[in-house]
Amino acid sequence: MNKKEPAILAQTVAPDVDRYLDLLQKLATARGPYFAFEAIRLCKKHKKPFPAWITDYLGECADRMLSDKARRASDVRKTLLWIFGFPKKKPGPGGLFDQDYGLLKEMLRPLFALIFAVQLYQGEKDLVKARRNAGDGVDEVYGLISGKTIDDRTLQRILLEQFQLKHLPLTAEEWMPVLDRHLLAIVERLFPYNR
Repeated sequence: MNKKEPAILAQTVAPDVDRYLDLLQKLATARGPYFAFEAIRLCKKHKKPFPAWITDYLGECADRMLSDKARRASDVRKTLLWIFGFPKKKPGPGGLFDQDYGLLKEMLRPLFALIFAVQLYQGEKDLVKARRNAGDGVDEVYGLISGKTIDDRTLQRILLEQFQLKHLPLTAEEWMPVLDRHLLAIVERLFPYNR
């Protein structure tokens, strides 16, 4: 039986393409054109016209490709990177063409900090145990990406960075005001495009 799924089911299963395109625009602005190409693929898959920002981007690529600078260039790789608008230095972790992994790796830091905070809010008093518990799931994903494990010193550095501290609090009680001050910012780093 090859019945079509009811329209209401299709609507609940289909992604919110416009919202995802907004997210991809922000990522393309912050991290480079890899995400513009993700948006192009998404539009093609869902048979949507390109949003204005994609059309503008492709127009800029066409201008660069047909420029005298491109015609005179001797290094094809550098010229193509310039034509497509890739930065001279790659933004953040990951390569130019594997930004998904770089983005995932980047998101692990605030995720670890959030899980650590939850451990303390739930009453964990042993800071080493809270770091290790919070680090276990993150370490598993990080290991898949990098082939390495995260040691406790690295977890401590991540907490310093995520909570913008010079020194880590020594007790769970000392952590509470820090968590109260910084937790919302960490959640916003995890879900920055949720508006």
